[in-house]
Amino acid sequence: MRDERRFLEYDHIKELVARGPSDAGILSISLDIPAERFHEGDFWRSLLNSGLRGLGQEYPDDKRLQQAIEETFKELQGLEREARFRSLIYFRSAESGWSWWRSLQGSVATRFAWGRRPAVFPLIDYLHREPPVGVFLVSRGDVQCFIWRQSILEEIRHWELDLDTEHWRFYQGRVFPQPMRGQVVATHEERFARRLEEAVRREFAALAPQLEEEAAKHECEAIFVFGARDVRDLFVDSLSHPLQQKVVETGERRFPTVDLKALNEAVAQEVAWWRERTRRLELQALLESLGAGGRGVIGGQEVLDLLAHHRVQRLLVCADLQGPGYRRRDDSLSVVAGLSPLRLRVTENQEQDYVLEPNFLEEIVALAIDRETEIVPMHGMCGQRLKGMGGLGAWLRY
Repeated sequence: MRDERRFLEYDHIKELVARGPSDAGILSISLDIPAERFHEGDFWRSLLNSGLRGLGQEYPDDKRLQQAIEETFKELQGLEREARFRSLIYFRSAESGWSWWRSLQGSVATRFAWGRRPAVFPLIDYLHREPPVGVFLVSRGDVQCFIWRQSILEEIRHWELDLDTEHWRFYQGRVFPQPMRGQVVATHEERFARRLEEAVRREFAALAPQLEEEAAKHECEAIFVFGARDVRDLFVDSLSHPLQQKVVETGERRFPTVDLKALNEAVAQEVAWWRERTRRLELQALLESLGAGGRGVIGGQEVLDLLAHHRVQRLLVCADLQGPGYRRRDDSLSVVAGLSPLRLRVTENQEQDYVLEPNFLEEIVALAIDRETEIVPMHGMCGQRLKGMGGLGAWLRY
């Protein structure tokens, strides 16, 4: 049975967003515990103390925040022991007293926030960085299937290849007559190699339906195949075209003995590189799609207006997007009298309809989730490049 607190699901984020807004305030905490410090069960305590102390100093006169901090301390002190050895996310409402937490294996950005909405953007970023991917270790003798998700690597299936080559080896050894021995040996070895390759190809083809079933069941966003180059190529060629499109080029990497820790680290590194490449390619494709006839848009207010009108299918957001914006006073996420619920700037005529919102990024996230829009955080050079053009990019539905 799956441990429901083991993984973070996108439905959890939607549930958290649906609990806001709250004028009384919502406390949001994410604590990043590095893997090398997982063995220190109390490491999170020092992060928690310093972070909440600093947050309280930002709002010294907010009694509701002080009360939420006290209640948070009490609840987190009573967490189960296992939860203290991993990263932690936690939310508490000052108004209704609800709280929600998850202990996660991967890395989440340490952050403390106090606002009218739960600060869920770090969670969306986490899901984007650590998606479910299929991992296959292939050789001429067997195939091992793993699922890597949120820094947890689990073996799913193990297949032994049925290769009966005894009669080939006997045939290979009968090398007569002299003096043509060298030529006969070379010819027989070539025949043996070809027969073995065909046998391995047939075994991979027979396994292909099961491999695709596992990839579909676990909703793998990508496939990573490790093994000798020639065997890896045979394995990839046996997959259907849709699944081949998900295979990520990793080069030749072998794991003669399966060390789960080493394999986990290798997969995490490959996933990070793959995400960086896909972000760069997507941003470039978006830039090329700008203008008449294209479905791409980059900017600030223009993207927010299109989002409000249900036009955005996929929203690219600079992960370092900072600064306040304005939200409509009536808390509605719909377009009223042509006025979008969110604005980067307001005119004198709009001041009575909008209020300054310091946690503007979370308002953008809430609007996107309400519009069933996919959110893609952009980091590094891609994020900075997008930030210089308004911080938001969009692929339109139409």
